Amino acid sequence: MLLVVALLAPAAVVGGVATRWWTTRHQRLADESIVSVQVLGEGDLMGGGGGGELVEVTSSVLVMNLGPLPVEVTGLHVAHTPLTLESVRSDVVRPGTRPFTVRLTLSCAAGVPSEPVQVVVSLRTADGTSRRTSSLMSTKPWRYAYDAMCRPLSGLR
Repeated sequence: MLLVVALLAPAAVVGGVATRWWTTRHQRLADESIVSVQVLGEGDLMGGGGGGELVEVTSSVLVMNLGPLPVEVTGLHVAHTPLTLESVRSDVVRPGTRPFTVRLTLSCAAGVPSEPVQVVVSLRTADGTSRRTSSLMSTKPWRYAYDAMCRPLSGLR
């Protein structure tokens, strides 16, 4: 009986350690694949111009990473006529916020949408997986750009 206990005790310890390792590893992999990001428009204009019915503006958005791990944002995209938005570069966003420079194209004929637009966020998670997610973003910050660049054009008609 003592021999059976002596043989089973180390097996139980090894089994417990292996189970703990597997559980910890599984949890770490699950944490590395979690994505929670939001995109907020900013009213800062860094340049722009128009020709005819379209206005192109360089502006910025804030990408909020709600964690728990950093993600690499490889692209931001909106194709919601009459507004298009494209990010200029990719960057790593740690939990918190990071500004991204974007190019906006606005249609002076149609105006800026009053409802939020869907931003498609292309990113790479901590486990190296490329994914796409989306976030609703208000267009309110760019109504001022529209007013400043499009209203003079419409007043000439």
